[in-house]
Amino acid sequence: MSTRVAVQDCLYLTLIITLSFVLYVWGLGFYTDDWALLGLFSNAKDQSLLGLIRVIFPVSAARPVQSVYLGDF
Repeated sequence: MSTRVAVQDCLYLTLIITLSFVLYVWGLGFYTDDWALLGLFSNAKDQSLLGLIRVIFPVSAARPVQSVYLGDF
């Protein structure tokens, strides 16, 4: 494969990925419970991963794996 064809393929893929991203990114946003979680995280005394998990665990005790996932951000 020539370099020119490879560059064209990369540009095409970049265009497709960018277009798909632009079409759905505007619909993303925060929901009511997202603001509450951000408030809990920002006011937590211990900002370590374990500290954030301890803050969020009582709120999402039914989903312990989600607590770890959310605390990781």
